[in-house]
Amino acid sequence: MAILVSPHDEKEEKVLLAFLDSLQYRYQEMKEELTAPPELTPALKGLLDNRLKAYHTKQDNGKSWKECKNELLRDA
Repeated sequence: MAILVSPHDEKEEKVLLAFLDSLQYRYQEMKEELTAPPELTPALKGLLDNRLKAYHTKQDNGKSWKECKNELLRDA
């Protein structure tokens, strides 16, 4: 598993690293600046837009993460 964290300042970074160290978690620091996340493909954007519309119109009460993940992987 990978988790990306962008602390707001040096103090937050030190607190986070001390916390991870206290739990004896392994981690890898990356000092380069991050760019914006990649754009979604048109197919994935359409799928997400449709899900959002269905949710807001009460046509879809949501799905489990496993179901969503399987659909995204299938449609990608």
